[in-house]
Amino acid sequence: MQSPACRDDLRITQPLRRGGIAGFKLRYELVGTAGAPLLIVAGGISAGCHVIASYDFPEPGWWQSQAASLDPAHHQLLAIDWVGADGQICLPIDPADQAHAIGDLLDHLGVARAAAFIGASYGAMVGMHFAVRFPERLGGLLSISATDRKRLPRPAAKGAAARRQACRL
Repeated sequence: MQSPACRDDLRITQPLRRGGIAGFKLRYELVGTAGAPLLIVAGGISAGCHVIASYDFPEPGWWQSQAASLDPAHHQLLAIDWVGADGQICLPIDPADQAHAIGDLLDHLGVARAAAFIGASYGAMVGMHFAVRFPERLGGLLSISATDRKRLPRPAAKGAAARRQACRL
């Protein structure tokens, strides 16, 4: 049986680590049993807020193969679309900015402490930043395939430079 879910947007304005202030819409999805321990789930740079299928959103999520392990009957799963993934911000966005936005989202949801942050790749980098910035708000961190700093491959770096140039025009 699939669990209920909600998908919504939160309007946030925050200073960015690399400079500037950005206003953006943070899309999130919350799946699972209300009041159950909250797991923040974050994947790679191409992952979004839809982690697993639910009653309300039955299409398979990006981590559908882990649905039994994540078990929304016993947990709530919270995931976001990455800040800037919609192309609306013409400023550099850092994993620390993502962590800050997740902290704002927890405030909005009235969640004082998450049971754990489960992050893979870029999501693991964000999880490490979240754990350092908000240690009192996190029970544990599972970091899968992360690095301690951003290492952009050349095509990604060229794409970022092109976006910055386009924003100046």
